[in-house]
Amino acid sequence: MLWLAVHFPSFGLEVATRGIGQKTAEKQAIKEQAIEEQTSPDTSPAPAAELRVLIYNQQVIQCNSAAAACGIHPGNSLATAQSLAAGALRHFHWNGAHEEARLLFIAEVLYRFSSEVSPEAPDAIVLEAGRSLKLFGDLSRLIAAVTSACANLGHEIRVRAAATPLAALALARSGAHTLPEVSLQSLATGFQPLSPSHSATQVSRRVGGKVVGEKAGEKVGGKVGRESGGKATDKRDCTLPNRMVERLHNMGLTRLGQVFALPRAELAHRFGHSFATYLDRLAGRVPDPRTTIQPPDRFDQSLHLLEPLRDKAALEEPMRHLLYELGQWLVAHQLGAEALVWSFSAHDVRSRTCMPVRFARVQQQRSAFIGISLLKLAETPLPEDVLSIGLKARRLKPWIAQNHNLFPDALLAPAGFDGGSERSGDHSAESTTRIELLDQLGARLGESACLRLEPLDRHTPEEAWQPLSVFESPRHRLPPAPPGKRPLWLFTPPRPVNVDELVLLDGPERIQGQWWTRPVSRDYYIATHRNGARCWAFVDDSRQWYLHGYFA
Repeated sequence: MLWLAVHFPSFGLEVATRGIGQKTAEKQAIKEQAIEEQTSPDTSPAPAAELRVLIYNQQVIQCNSAAAACGIHPGNSLATAQSLAAGALRHFHWNGAHEEARLLFIAEVLYRFSSEVSPEAPDAIVLEAGRSLKLFGDLSRLIAAVTSACANLGHEIRVRAAATPLAALALARSGAHTLPEVSLQSLATGFQPLSPSHSATQVSRRVGGKVVGEKAGEKVGGKVGRESGGKATDKRDCTLPNRMVERLHNMGLTRLGQVFALPRAELAHRFGHSFATYLDRLAGRVPDPRTTIQPPDRFDQSLHLLEPLRDKAALEEPMRHLLYELGQWLVAHQLGAEALVWSFSAHDVRSRTCMPVRFARVQQQRSAFIGISLLKLAETPLPEDVLSIGLKARRLKPWIAQNHNLFPDALLAPAGFDGGSERSGDHSAESTTRIELLDQLGARLGESACLRLEPLDRHTPEEAWQPLSVFESPRHRLPPAPPGKRPLWLFTPPRPVNVDELVLLDGPERIQGQWWTRPVSRDYYIATHRNGARCWAFVDDSRQWYLHGYFA
């Protein structure tokens, strides 16, 4: 088997600053989106690099390249970092829950590349790549696709391939290309604050649909997912204790190659069988099953802002950020969404505003989502200070891509024939334009302003339909088509008419119903009125004639 390990060197800082200072790949994607929408992309020059650090308990645990260039390193106190940065430092607090949720989301996006994807907390993902090579052609193309997918989500990664998942992780986290070159220091557990979902001695795992306890260092296989509350594989299962690495250094051992050259029995005697088992897992001498994900069937993401936003125009960028992630998720799952639910929260979680957005048909493109969402946002009152934005996708359906003709329609039509609006290309364009208009009207005027007729299983024509919003799914199964033609315009109630004013063309068609309350028995005719209109008339049991509607 062949395994890929995807390591995120700056994962904690990227999660903490998510949506701020987007990566180049994502900016390029937004520019392409602006071109699709025929708007002017933002061409302003990029600001100077900002010094950023991630802190935990007033200690720097991660920093960006600009901060490192100023001499700031993990392990510095926040006060030391601020003095080195001369006051131009921006710090962010570590949040384990956000990192865990983000790592699981990225794993779900990478599910398109492999059916076996395992989140490796806190900063890596492992996927089985051997069965995907035939699809992508070779390993380099697969790595390029994975790198592009992560870059589009705003993450820098380091990817390595190996015969075992633990070996791939060791290579990715160390940056080495062969196992003997791997530095033992890169295998040390290092700083790893525990998230609320982990305890110091036990990790929750989901195996075969059950949550079981697993002591650190043991491995079990199974499926995890956001729905079930399963967790990523703990980093302590894939690294060495700091004290053990220190003991190895004291013996002059700094790389894996030096350790592999020593007798296994002596290593097990001095450092314990867990260390020997770790080396066996690296080399593939013992099984090392991974805890793989089971992607959920819904999208539910949120973006926590570092500063409150009071202007609706300022919400567009974080909304685009979430919609970009939604687009990635929909493509990976081959789904489209008929409805979105936005949520905007302030300091007080009770002051949350929900903004549902529905579409006349299934959508997958970000341009369709953002346009209607911004129209709805303009009409929606929001909290005074928005600190968190959430997005949920609703009414998900399988995505069926729109097909287009390879050749122009004029070449496909017979000579001398003008297909007009019936040609597939024009029909598709007109249909898309009508759907976009309905979505815009619904966002501006409300969903009740755009109605359609839903047929009902009733005999009497005036009760055989009901108005229904174009954004709602049918509430009833469609009844069989009536035996005769029906006009679109019906009079309520039917208008009395003199039979001498009508010229009967077709009929009669007997319609009966409501025998249990008020029996109805009518003979309907298609006729021409003396004013020239084509109409629908009937005569009842009392021989009284009525005009019930006009044909178009």
